[in-house]
Amino acid sequence: MPQGVAWIKDAATDIDPEIRSVALSSGGSVTYDYLVVCPGIQLDWDKIPGMAEAMESPAASSNYRYDLAPKTWDMIRNLKSGTAVFTQPSGPIKCAGAPQKIACLAADSWRKQGVLRDIRVVMVLPTPGIATRKSNRPPCW
Repeated sequence: MPQGVAWIKDAATDIDPEIRSVALSSGGSVTYDYLVVCPGIQLDWDKIPGMAEAMESPAASSNYRYDLAPKTWDMIRNLKSGTAVFTQPSGPIKCAGAPQKIACLAADSWRKQGVLRDIRVVMVLPTPGIATRKSNRPPCW
């Protein structure tokens, strides 16, 4: 952090620009001369019924949770046939390209293993296409 800057690792519950004060979830508050707020994005598996349970099952994983990344790789490495579904949520996400990237990395891994022809790869997108501009390039699978 630059000298003279305080990084407050807490959630803001209220910002009052009139008195230049931020209420924190820990119960405290801070005043400021200049304020930079980094809202981030909070994962909420409970927004989709059954999603939290799915993350604990052997049939689903996510790269948005650090501890699940090895599980994702095991699932990709061990799949020899069937259907693999990759999803990209609508709205802002931590890294918009991540869901597409893991789908392409998985397809490449299956190609190298010689099993891609036996796997149906499905990419579920909130948009009409995989990219926002026209491309003559085919999908990675």
